[in-house]
Amino acid sequence: MCGITGMILGNKNRTKEDLDKLIDNFNNLTVACTIRGRHATGVYVVNPDGIIMTKMPLSAEDAIDTERWQEVMSKVSNDTIAVIGHVRWATHGDPIVNQNNHPLINQNIIGVHNGIISNYQDFKTTNIEVDSQAILDSLRVDADSMNNGKLNTEVIAETLKKLRGKFAVVLSDIRQTKNVYLARDKNAPLVYSHNCKDNVLWIASTGEIMRSAGIHIGSTKPKLLHAESIARVSKDIVDTFQNKEMEFLKTYRWGVRPTIKEIVPVFTQLERRGYGTTTDF
Repeated sequence: MCGITGMILGNKNRTKEDLDKLIDNFNNLTVACTIRGRHATGVYVVNPDGIIMTKMPLSAEDAIDTERWQEVMSKVSNDTIAVIGHVRWATHGDPIVNQNNHPLINQNIIGVHNGIISNYQDFKTTNIEVDSQAILDSLRVDADSMNNGKLNTEVIAETLKKLRGKFAVVLSDIRQTKNVYLARDKNAPLVYSHNCKDNVLWIASTGEIMRSAGIHIGSTKPKLLHAESIARVSKDIVDTFQNKEMEFLKTYRWGVRPTIKEIVPVFTQLERRGYGTTTDF
C-alpha cells in the first residue's frame, strides 16, 4: 500500500504568500498520507519548461524538511501546472536503493503508482526492482509504437488494460507538460476535490487523508475517480464551480470506446509549451 497526493493549479495571480500556503497545504497532505507508507517519499513539479523531482528513503515528516525537497518546492509558481507526491510502503525493492522509490521514470514518462502489479515481470524492460516500474516500461513501449513516444490517453489505456493487480496512477510527459493524467482500476482509490477560491484541484488516495490535512475546508467533497478510467487534466482552468458552467472531463475506459463519464472542473491546455529535463537534486 502506498499513497498519492497532488495539486493541479488553475490560472490565478497568486502572491508569494498564496503560493507558500499552497505548498504548506501540499506538504501537510503528503504528511497525512504517511498512514499509507513511511518507507520513502517523493515529489515532482510540472512547469511549462520541464519537470523537476526528488525522492528519498525517508518518511514524509522528515522529507519535507530536507534541502532537496525544499529546493524542488521552490520551483512552484503561478505557471506551475501540477505538484505530485508519493509516499511508499515497500513491497518490491529495497527503499534504501533510491531508484526503487517514486516518482519513477522511463525516458520522458514520469509517474507515481499505488498498488501491486502481479504480472509485472511480463512488461519490465529495465533492471529496477519495483513492480511499479513495469507500468512505466510498458508505457514507453506503447508510446513508441502508438504515438511517436508521447503519452496520451490511448497509450495509457493500452498499457493499463494489460496489467493485473490493483493500481492508481498519476502520469506526466516531460516533453508535453501541459497534461497530467489520473487513472485507477476498480481496486485502488484515487479521489479529487476542487477549491474554487484557490483554483486548485486536489488529489489524494482517500478523502480521509484530505480531511486529516484540512484540504476539505473550502473545497468540494472528495469524489472518487471512476473505476477503470483515465482522466486528462490540464491547466488554464475553466472555473466551473464559480461560474456554475459545468463541463465534462473525458475519461477513457480501457478496453471500450472512449466515453464521457465524469463532471469535474476542466483544466484546459496551456498555450505555452516547454521542453525540459528531469533533475534529481
